[in-house]
Amino acid sequence: MLLDTAVRMHKQDLEAVVGSVFSTMMGVDACPSDAPCPGSAGLLTAAVERLEERVSTSPEFPVNERDTNSALAIYQLRAGQQALQANLRVDDSDQYGTHTTGAVAYGYRLSSEWRATASYGTAFKAPTFNDLYYPEFSNPNLVPETSRNVEGGVYGNGVTKAKGGVEASS
Repeated sequence: MLLDTAVRMHKQDLEAVVGSVFSTMMGVDACPSDAPCPGSAGLLTAAVERLEERVSTSPEFPVNERDTNSALAIYQLRAGQQALQANLRVDDSDQYGTHTTGAVAYGYRLSSEWRATASYGTAFKAPTFNDLYYPEFSNPNLVPETSRNVEGGVYGNGVTKAKGGVEASS
């Protein structure tokens, strides 16, 4: 098991420009783990994550800190000409509530040079404190983004290693 911690800090003294100080800090702790699935050729990856965000400004904003706890699982299977991947993620934000997203993708190798793929997925992204509050470049009325994506394609990889394909998205 691997523990990965990253902390990003952004501080801008805008006193001379707009008469305020703006500072954001974001810390992420993640703990991923990979394991082969018993009785299957698949691989299961699972992880938990905690995101802590803080903003310090003058003047103060209505929300100046939030935490998000997340859990995710990814299953990958390769069997002969076929490949399958399924993802599931749950994010629990103390500002935006709980959101579950995921995706499923399937690919089939038609020949050594051609493959066909299809996928469907959903996504959720909360606005950062910089998106909401950064002086002169923000929008405090932003709401989280959500999306759905459907994709299909046929891809070729010829003997000359030239790549090409046809893809359709919605």
